[in-house]
Amino acid sequence: MANKYSHPGVFVEEIPGTRTIEGISTDVAAFIGVAETGPINQPTYVTSWDDYARNFGGFLWNRYLAYAVYSFFNEGGRVCYVVRAAANTGTPATASIPTSGGMTVTASATSEGSWASDISILIKNYSGSYPETTESQEESSIFDINVVTPVLTKGESSLSRQLLLLYVSKNGLPTIDVEGTAYYVLEKFSGFTANDLIADSSSDGLSPFESRINGLSLFISISCTRSSDSAPSRPTNGLIRLTGGQATDFNFSAALAALDLVQGFSILALPDSVTYSSESTTDSAQQAVNQRTLIQTALTMVEARGNVFFVADPPFGLATKSDNTVDITRVKDFKEATQNSDFAGNALNSQYGALYYPWLWINNPTNSARIIIPPSGAALGCYAATDNSIGVFKAPAGVNDGKISIAVDLETQVTDKQQDLLNPAGIDVIRSLLKYGITIWGARTLSLDPEWTYVSVRRLIIYIEQSIYESVQWVVFEPNDQRLWATVSRDITAFLTQIWRAGGLFGATPNEAFYIICDSSNNPPKLRDQGYLYIDVGIATVKPAEFVVLRVTQKTLMA
Repeated sequence: MANKYSHPGVFVEEIPGTRTIEGISTDVAAFIGVAETGPINQPTYVTSWDDYARNFGGFLWNRYLAYAVYSFFNEGGRVCYVVRAAANTGTPATASIPTSGGMTVTASATSEGSWASDISILIKNYSGSYPETTESQEESSIFDINVVTPVLTKGESSLSRQLLLLYVSKNGLPTIDVEGTAYYVLEKFSGFTANDLIADSSSDGLSPFESRINGLSLFISISCTRSSDSAPSRPTNGLIRLTGGQATDFNFSAALAALDLVQGFSILALPDSVTYSSESTTDSAQQAVNQRTLIQTALTMVEARGNVFFVADPPFGLATKSDNTVDITRVKDFKEATQNSDFAGNALNSQYGALYYPWLWINNPTNSARIIIPPSGAALGCYAATDNSIGVFKAPAGVNDGKISIAVDLETQVTDKQQDLLNPAGIDVIRSLLKYGITIWGARTLSLDPEWTYVSVRRLIIYIEQSIYESVQWVVFEPNDQRLWATVSRDITAFLTQIWRAGGLFGATPNEAFYIICDSSNNPPKLRDQGYLYIDVGIATVKPAEFVVLRVTQKTLMA
């Protein structure tokens, strides 16, 4: 209705412009797992790896949240939410390092659980070189800290021991003899003196001993407490075993529930699902089944939300049998819960999730040693990078958009024939391709429904649905008439046309790519009387060219 004016003059009126539909962000990830420190069950917005380290600490042995976030940012991710899961039970293993002078020095495992029962601290005289004039008394005042574990044998049952054995063999770690027993040297921190035990005011109250080890060691952290001003002595040489670590499990369900009120993320990973039951059972098949149960819980959550896509990790060593031979069918059996296999149970079947295989070897940022990690963090980094550079409609796979730059090797080298078995089952294989490097070479969801075969199709539909949903809230309570129908149709048409022009919809023209029905045909008087407004949107999605077939024939020259 026009404004009514009572005197002559010039009057200014503001006319509302065309409402536009803004596309939602699809590259914001959420990670749930085990961290060294930080708030528990509290989603925290993280913008970089340094931001994560400030809030949640560093890398931990046999815990993969930090590695997933690190991989995510290295592969092109920009922002994410992190939720630290609470430990239901369990305590970290500890050891008291003997010293004197009113100084108490304690070493603790970097996380809760019994995994550190194989870890010991070996204190020795400094192993470096000295000037020729150095007295032997001065030499003995300088000491080294070695983090060691007994020499392990193949066929170890616990996941932690399997990973330790692999870590040792991959990095060619040295052994050391201690009273007739051979130990692997996992880490070495060298050149400490007794004065290094005293807190340094310039290092946030930490002693040099603490600051040089904490955050750099995968296995231990150090605490120095001084109760008097007496000069401390250097720790006594000897082997000290970490003890008292109790088996633990983490409350991932509560951490998932903490995301209920967070609306700003669209991709999700639980990298520590791989150690979900590693301390409650040494049966690797049962561990895998328990992990699959946790994956099912996450899939149920994202299916209920309808706006989040979940990336699952496989169990470690999934294709390795008890006799150390590789059987790739076990990966398929895990996904499909084949009844006559070790993994009978409830199969993974969801259009809102994907499973990537195998694990990745990377260079550990703190010491350059190679360490093996689950692939979900790197996969989500590729998702985010592809979304930002091309669009959510592009499959995050291939030699360009699926390249994993952080990886230096793979747990298992999958062949063409082996992928022939895995790809139709909805398992996205990561492969090392000649000339191209380590690359995601699959783009399928876990769904058996042909309509939802591809990750890019499911995520594009999520993007379109949520973008329209958030942008048409203004329509509620507006007069339900032809003007409203025309406005809604115009706005959605403009939005979908942008996607079509970017290459996200199939068709030579917008009319071939999509349709919108919002008129009297789907909004008859009976529905309008009940307060309903129906908007029917149909789109022709672009599917990835998964099988490229070159047809070559000889051309016959005609006389």
